[in-house]
Amino acid sequence: MLLELFLHKNLALHLYYSEKSLKNNKVIVKNIYLMAPGLPQFTHRNFFKDKVSEDTAFFYLYYYGSWFSGGKFLFKNCIKSIGDAIDFVKSRQGIKTFDNKKIVWDYQNLFLVTNSFGGNVVLSAKISKKDIKKIILYAPFFIEYSSIKDNQKMLEFYVRGYKNNFRGIDSKEWRSYFTKKYKLSFFKLDGAFPPVEIIHGKKDTIVPFQSSQKLQNKYPNLVKLKIKEGVGHDFEQLYET
Repeated sequence: MLLELFLHKNLALHLYYSEKSLKNNKVIVKNIYLMAPGLPQFTHRNFFKDKVSEDTAFFYLYYYGSWFSGGKFLFKNCIKSIGDAIDFVKSRQGIKTFDNKKIVWDYQNLFLVTNSFGGNVVLSAKISKKDIKKIILYAPFFIEYSSIKDNQKMLEFYVRGYKNNFRGIDSKEWRSYFTKKYKLSFFKLDGAFPPVEIIHGKKDTIVPFQSSQKLQNKYPNLVKLKIKEGVGHDFEQLYET
């Protein structure tokens, strides 16, 4: 597996790909999966080792203001991260931070993948089915279907433990978000949006699977839901199933 790091508009993205997909110094694959993280998860590179192939590559983004990306970590900037990342992948080229050299890539299908917190971010972004073939959500968190009491505990935990990794998590905007007062977090899906597939664990106690059922009931023609027995709020385990 090969790995590159890019900075696009101060947004950091990792590219994971197989040496077998390199043809004349160009990465050529059938499918690219653009992955957006949850909170506070950090997907380790070992996760991708047995998933990249001659036909498959992954981009992993870091929201503005988090981890390797610059700027301030705000919900509106998380949404912007999704749009900017899609534009970057669509450009089919980038400058590697390691050696400052250009690398190009090509693909047939672009999928957008996320888990937990990223579910609300992705569905709040303006995404076109012309760009994204399908959106895949693992145990997605939707603020509309959450408990305010539990949300406040989550925010306090993030501020205590991840204030340096999510620079801005203690802002008024996040307090507004977690108390369901932030308008940008309430989304409406329409026919221009890509199809959505949700995989949710039945034993999930952090984000109960019933929240995904509510979304499917609201958008039955757009959202497909798969409930996995015996799985909790574990992205990697859900992905493997």
